[in-house]
Amino acid sequence: MVEALLVVAGYLLVAVYATWPLARHPFSGFYGFGNDNWGGSWVYGALHDAYLGDGSTRMSPELQAPFGYALPDQVLQPMDRVYSLLLGGFGHGLGAYNGQIFLSFVFAGCTMYLLARYLTGSRAAAAVAGFVYTYSPFHLAVAMQYNSLAAIEWIPLFLLALIVLFRRGRKRDAVLAGAAYGLVAATSYYYAWFVLWATLVVALVFVVRLALHRRREGALGLGEVGHFARTAAVRVGIAGAVALAVLLPLVAPSLRAAQDDLVAEQTTHPISEATRYSARPWMLVLPPHDQPFVDGEVERAILTHLYDMPVYEQAIYLGYAALALAGVALWRRRSRRLGPLGERAAFARPLMVTAALAGLLIMMGPYVPLEAGYWRDWARVGETAHLPSLGALMFDLAPQFRFFVRAFVIVSAALAVLAAIGVARLAAAPRLRGRVPAAAIAAVAIGVAFVEYTNGPPRVFASASPPPPWVQAVRALPGDGAVANYPVVPLNTPRSLYYIFWQARHGKPTLNPAIRPEAVALSAAVASPDDPASGRALHANGIRYAVVHTDLPPQTTPPYQPALPDDSLPADAGARNPWFQRVARTPDAVIYRVRATPRPSGGVVARTEGGFGAPEPESGTTAQWLQADEGVIRVYGADGRRRVRLSLTVASFGAARTAEFRRDGRTLRRLRVGSYTRVTLDLGRLPEGTHTVTLRGVPGPQPIGGGDARSVSLRVRDLGAEVVR
Repeated sequence: MVEALLVVAGYLLVAVYATWPLARHPFSGFYGFGNDNWGGSWVYGALHDAYLGDGSTRMSPELQAPFGYALPDQVLQPMDRVYSLLLGGFGHGLGAYNGQIFLSFVFAGCTMYLLARYLTGSRAAAAVAGFVYTYSPFHLAVAMQYNSLAAIEWIPLFLLALIVLFRRGRKRDAVLAGAAYGLVAATSYYYAWFVLWATLVVALVFVVRLALHRRREGALGLGEVGHFARTAAVRVGIAGAVALAVLLPLVAPSLRAAQDDLVAEQTTHPISEATRYSARPWMLVLPPHDQPFVDGEVERAILTHLYDMPVYEQAIYLGYAALALAGVALWRRRSRRLGPLGERAAFARPLMVTAALAGLLIMMGPYVPLEAGYWRDWARVGETAHLPSLGALMFDLAPQFRFFVRAFVIVSAALAVLAAIGVARLAAAPRLRGRVPAAAIAAVAIGVAFVEYTNGPPRVFASASPPPPWVQAVRALPGDGAVANYPVVPLNTPRSLYYIFWQARHGKPTLNPAIRPEAVALSAAVASPDDPASGRALHANGIRYAVVHTDLPPQTTPPYQPALPDDSLPADAGARNPWFQRVARTPDAVIYRVRATPRPSGGVVARTEGGFGAPEPESGTTAQWLQADEGVIRVYGADGRRRVRLSLTVASFGAARTAEFRRDGRTLRRLRVGSYTRVTLDLGRLPEGTHTVTLRGVPGPQPIGGGDARSVSLRVRDLGAEVVR
């Protein structure tokens, strides 16, 4: 009991440090950075409320208003639902999300400790294994984004049950192996799929080695083969039946969701995606980019050669301390300098080596590359030399699983076990035994691994307290009318997920996200806050408020994600829409009530849209490059009685260009521009609605150079439209 308490307390401290300051703010933020977790944590609060109230566990009326939003059962793991029931009522779901991540660091250390303790009999070796496994860069990285992938704790328990089953072969061992696998599958479908295939490889190697051993003993007869086959079939059947008994009641929602044609379309991926999300082998030996002791050259090398792979998915550093200890474990069986292998460790050692190799093979994805450009050209994988691998069969059977690099969790578990065996052999070495306590060896090993693995400081922590001013303002709006956020953004983009997260905190139903066809059509119809047609469509669909975001936080967190342009809207966006009435202004947004009837026309407004790059500060205003052959300028408003004038300032990149303006197929003006030139266009009498002016530069875009990958032609600023009275 004392040992158990000390082990739990030790890994509890590891969890506190690894996720700091999560322990101080468990319900007002999360370890990591906003992305998928923005859009996922709210689900656990919604499920909690539905389980304990009268709401639906399948549909939320709070999102995709006015149609309602089907909860993403296809990506919810069964264990997510357990945590939702227990902790989802805290922090609008953050309790469940953070609880699963925080406890994974405790539980993973404990279960790996159990496995290593069983194999080596050494508390010190088990402590090293638990630390190497739970504090691995992979665990630290995936926990920043995915609670179910952070939950790596049941894999050591399954490996323990599997080794016991191979050693003893009893029916009760098969029951425990099946139950342990059920826990793995209930926590993560990804890990269940990869562990299943790795187990098949390990079992195959075990059977072949056993057959060769019995053959050398002269005991490999048909009778023995038949008896072994019958026994193995019974044990596999028992394990499978127990796993299904554990899983089937829990996976019913996911199976039901998988039958939806739209879900099936969204979760089926091309083979190029499997190549994209396969492991970059050099990352096995390069410390993580956020390891505070590596120099800038290592970080730049990592980020340069990821080739569109998220950096947190490539945190697969093995660690030289763990590799050295694994090397000690693999040293020849009899050595005068090292302690002997115990019977259990000797039995498990080849199985763990096989598991590590199987994990590495799966991590490589569907193909084994034969040339260096394979990962760089992942989108055109057919144009590079490669050989099919085990991953090709796995992807053919289940194209939903495209992140093959996540099989590293198997490598990490096997490496931790081998490291423990190495520590046990060192501690039992004749020259060290009695002179250097095993605890000292373990302390040195853990200290070196800690320095190698740590991802901080600084830590990455996304705070949800206090909420942004716009959230507080929306919360104070009268009634329960639905809200539209501007800019309207596509499904599953960083900004869409940001809106989802804050919806649970302001409590108003929201137009976002748009998944079903009718919701996608509505989002397209209300895309611009300046368009009177948007106001009309919002009113017709029961959307009562429009939040125009004028100072949004960055969409992504470099270098964990690629940097994206600022998507904040101008402060006057929506101001001239006759359907909008301003009800609040905050430092980061303007909030409008959608009127029941439009007021008289508020004039006209012009906005750049397709073809232009992001706004860049310039001389107290902003300017934009034309980066396509043709740029689109939208003009909203007008009433058909008065003339509309469009004005802007245009310059050409490099040499002079011809700027051509057209509307409705008619050329409005063509002029030669070099340095900034003021241009005024008479658009005539425009009826109320949306009108399009196109701008073309001749010649077209040319590379900027000097490390800037963009190609540009014209630069535009001071865009405006006015009614000529």
